[in-house]
Amino acid sequence: MIDADVEYTFHCYDHCPFGNRVAFLMDHFGIKYKKVVYGYGSGALPKDCEGEGYDGDLNPRRLTGKKQLPVLEGVGVPIVKPDDIGMAESLEICSFLIGRHQL
Repeated sequence: MIDADVEYTFHCYDHCPFGNRVAFLMDHFGIKYKKVVYGYGSGALPKDCEGEGYDGDLNPRRLTGKKQLPVLEGVGVPIVKPDDIGMAESLEICSFLIGRHQL
């Protein structure tokens, strides 16, 4: 049962197979989401990467405190720490979606 009123924001890297797993599940079952795509260097601090990273507005670190994607954000999405904005880990995201939408 898909709840038509629920909408998520899905944060993923452009190159990540784990993000594709979550996107496939949501697309297959018609779960509405907004996709935010990050480049390979997103969230990599230049001082830690010989000047090659960047830490601007589109930075995955703001979601969970780590340079880690995919992350699902939305009302009712469980978080691990109080400062987190969304749920990380593709299998946990898939499990949450399957349970929430009774897939």
